[in-house]
Order: sequence, then structure tokens, then C-alpha cells
Amino acid sequence: MTLGILKERKVGEYRVICTPDEVRVIVSHGHKVLSQAGCGEKAGFSDAL
Repeated sequence: MTLGILKERKVGEYRVICTPDEVRVIVSHGHKVLSQAGCGEKAGFSDAL
């Protein structure tokens, strides 16, 4: 299964659907995760994580 994580567009919304730790768990179960550049920035997660 492939999961896509998109950047939130709503003004004032800072949450992201998955944290980097949650993505690691999903990937460890054999799934693929694609994320839009900058999708976690407002929640304090850089693309480098």
C-alpha cells in the first residue's frame, strides 16, 4: 500500500497526519510513504527527518 501525506492548506492549521516516527513504523510494515515537500514544517518536522 502507498500512503500519501499532503501539506495542510487551511489557514491556522498546524497538524500533520503522521510524525516521522509513525512513518518509520508504517514503512517497517512494508508500506510506501510519499510526502509533499514541507508537509510537516508547521508542526515542527523538517523534510530532513
